[in-house]
Amino acid sequence: PSRDERVQIHGILCEDEVTWNDWTPGVESVKDLVLQNVFLVTQEVKFQLPGTKEFDMPYPEAFRLAPGMRKTIPISFRPSKYEPHVDQVKIITKAGNFFVTVKATVKDIALFVPPFLDF
Repeated sequence: PSRDERVQIHGILCEDEVTWNDWTPGVESVKDLVLQNVFLVTQEVKFQLPGTKEFDMPYPEAFRLAPGMRKTIPISFRPSKYEPHVDQVKIITKAGNFFVTVKATVKDIALFVPPFLDF
């Protein structure tokens, strides 16, 4: 579902993905996933950890979000190799589940070769 559909169904406003663009293997980097309750009732929310070992989060205990309240969940990224990484965090609400993508991109190495060489 789109972000708007997700908000209407689950009442949780958050980013579609958390992305690491500039990172170094062997160095831990932390970004936050912020969940906001936009419904007019208190909601109980849970999350499921990403499956890959490169992404880590605190122990996934259920929490309650009052209307308008936000919860910030840190996501640690601990890469061992400089390669793309992609996973998902499962967000669980009474209305159902949705996913937030967590990913790390690598920079493309560009090499320019002229169409001809003149010796």
